[in-house]
Amino acid sequence: MENRISVSLPADQLKTVLELIKQLEAALPFLMALSPDERKSLPRMGDASRPFVDKSLKLAQAHNDFLPRSFDTGEFAADVQLYNALDTVRTRLSPLVEKLDDTMTVTGSDAYLAALEVYRYASTNGEAAGLDELIALMGKRFARRSRSTKPETP
Repeated sequence: MENRISVSLPADQLKTVLELIKQLEAALPFLMALSPDERKSLPRMGDASRPFVDKSLKLAQAHNDFLPRSFDTGEFAADVQLYNALDTVRTRLSPLVEKLDDTMTVTGSDAYLAALEVYRYASTNGEAAGLDELIALMGKRFARRSRSTKPETP
């Protein structure tokens, strides 16, 4: 069995990382958490829409005489500025989050493969050591679930 990662994250280092995350959250207190339905309902500004938004902002700032008085060009500009700033933050964080996910995947894979090996050896050799109950509990992980079949209706 190949072990792809063999490092630890000591408690003091984990505490430091969690404190840094807390500081980051405190620096961005306005971040929002949307429900899945809210997320689906909002129009998205992707990369293809950014030039359109930027040109619209320039147009609104240069020629706001055609806009209704209720249109807040300042708020529009603030939204664009915040979006751009948050995009910069996300661009810096995304590779870190991806590395975190990848490292968790490798670590989880190593741990799961080791667990399978322990289970295999315990299943083969552990009965004599009185491990039947524990082996049976571990074996529930591999129990197949029956598929519920609905009766066909004519």
